[in-house]
Amino acid sequence: MTELGLLLIAALAILPIVSLDTRASALPWYYGGDDGNTIYVAVGESIQDAIDAAGDGWTVELAPGEFPVVGPYGLSIYGKSITLLGATVYGYGEPASRIRFSYGANTEVANSERSIFRNLDLISSFGGYGAYGSYGSYGGPTLQLAGGAPLLENCVITNLDAGNSALTGAVFFTSGSSYGELTMIDTVIQVDELIGLRIVNNYGGALLDTCLIAGTGSGYGYGYGYGNGYAISAYGIPVTLLDTIVCGKNGPYGSQIEAVVIDLGGNCEALDCADCNPNPCPADLNQDDVVNGEDLSILLADWGCLGIECIGDINEDGLVNGADLTVILSTWGPCN
Repeated sequence: MTELGLLLIAALAILPIVSLDTRASALPWYYGGDDGNTIYVAVGESIQDAIDAAGDGWTVELAPGEFPVVGPYGLSIYGKSITLLGATVYGYGEPASRIRFSYGANTEVANSERSIFRNLDLISSFGGYGAYGSYGSYGGPTLQLAGGAPLLENCVITNLDAGNSALTGAVFFTSGSSYGELTMIDTVIQVDELIGLRIVNNYGGALLDTCLIAGTGSGYGYGYGYGNGYAISAYGIPVTLLDTIVCGKNGPYGSQIEAVVIDLGGNCEALDCADCNPNPCPADLNQDDVVNGEDLSILLADWGCLGIECIGDINEDGLVNGADLTVILSTWGPCN
């Protein structure tokens, strides 16, 4: 059998796998309940009740779907370390559990040694009541973290309207005089009219590994931060960046980063996000923002092509072959 025939068999064998969206609904955690140190929360059930019932070091695991949290109060983790764990889109790894905050609701964590947020899509759509309890004055952050060494991994945080957020930010981290470090891995912060990440009264700072902070711009505030649009505001505090993109500032003044930056390499800071990732999805041959069977068809039609003009030469080695097919199969699904 030819090389192309073998590769086609391999490709067809995995297509039913990568095309699945989420895990089967027969899993018991769709119905709530608990299992040892994990409390499962079904759509429609209370996340806060699960947090309150969990012990120190426990996991609260959310089913796929959307969980609305309406203000002025939101979610609170106090005095214990909790892992708030979402589901992922099967085959893609993207968060499949969304918590939608509205009317000033957010998540507040205090006196927690190590709170973990993993595989979560967190979206705030209205500032309203904020971190300082004054309706219409201060927009609250999506995550307010006080103390400890919190971890955010594989999360998407979207804050669409945080009002007077020059004082907060989508993620607000403070630890008093402690050296606790905020760690963010494979996490995206998308914001409008506020700071992306703000750190105050903290010596530990933050580590951002393979993160994206985009679309910052504060149009509010009394003096501090007015219109600055900081992606990261951590004056005098160390922030370590690795393979991280900071871009899309829409505020009229200032820079995008206000911090003591420790650059570990692979980072990009630019006003236009396209300048940091000019070809974010090379296997998307027809440029419809998804790698699927249409792109595979284009590749196969171009199989064996030699030269720099070959559309199917994804890895740009001058030949359309199995190496290009591997790129398509390994990036199958929506472009990030």
